[in-house]
Amino acid sequence: MPPPEQTTSAAPDFLSELEAFFCDIEQASGIRVCFHDYGYFSHLKLPGRRYQHNSPFCLKIKEDVVGARRCRKCDIDDAVAEANENDEPFIRFCHAGICEAIVPLKNHGQLVAIVFCGQVFLDRKIPPPRVPGEIHRTVPVVPETRLLAAARLIARFLSVRQPVISALADLQPPSRTGNRKIAQAMILLEKNFARSVSVGAIAREVGLSVSYFEHLFKKEMSMSFTAWRHHRRLREAMQLLEVTDIKVCEIASRVGFDDPSYFHRLFKTKTGISPQAYRKRASRTPDPR
Repeated sequence: MPPPEQTTSAAPDFLSELEAFFCDIEQASGIRVCFHDYGYFSHLKLPGRRYQHNSPFCLKIKEDVVGARRCRKCDIDDAVAEANENDEPFIRFCHAGICEAIVPLKNHGQLVAIVFCGQVFLDRKIPPPRVPGEIHRTVPVVPETRLLAAARLIARFLSVRQPVISALADLQPPSRTGNRKIAQAMILLEKNFARSVSVGAIAREVGLSVSYFEHLFKKEMSMSFTAWRHHRRLREAMQLLEVTDIKVCEIASRVGFDDPSYFHRLFKTKTGISPQAYRKRASRTPDPR
């Protein structure tokens, strides 16, 4: 494996190459691409829209709190379970009837990320609309062969770039020392970061005392439990600010902050600007599509 400093310096070039490739796939096929990592690439950053299912249909579904919760379950629980069982791209339908091809990205046999390719209806199976109005008409209808072809191209690109992907993933695994208790806790936290789950509840789930869990968590993650949760919630808020028009106070609530004023102060402390200013700045960045 290359030395850490060499890998770190190569990261921006790889991210630029990856984003350009995703844009080419979208422009050539009319199929959207998004990237979900599961703790291995949190030190890197693609454009915010790349981490969200941000088609008009998907955004409409996620306007509703129940719909947003189902989307999160679909993307985190269900997709991960299926991707763990597959090494090649495969087709799946989400809870709202949208079709996607899933490209599992693995490192030493461990699932580290998923590329979602689609947000489409298949020409052989167009489900009835799940939302009122005409929003379902914005969903592209494509042949299954085109969807799978796009996914296979992505899989081949990632395969060629596997050495640098492995090196980057090895830089920051969810649990740097491979501690199974913290790895288990991270899975629980990723599923529940927006909920009011106490450190005591997580510690009990993994069979540790609160004090030892907090000590071990900080050792493994280089930050406290509270700091990690704030970091994860703010990351989700930034993505929502970049790709949706949802009100800031509602975004605060969705990512787990009961007090909008506290969310506003914390956001400005961590980013240097307000949520409204962040959204305004993000809106100036053109979408290559």
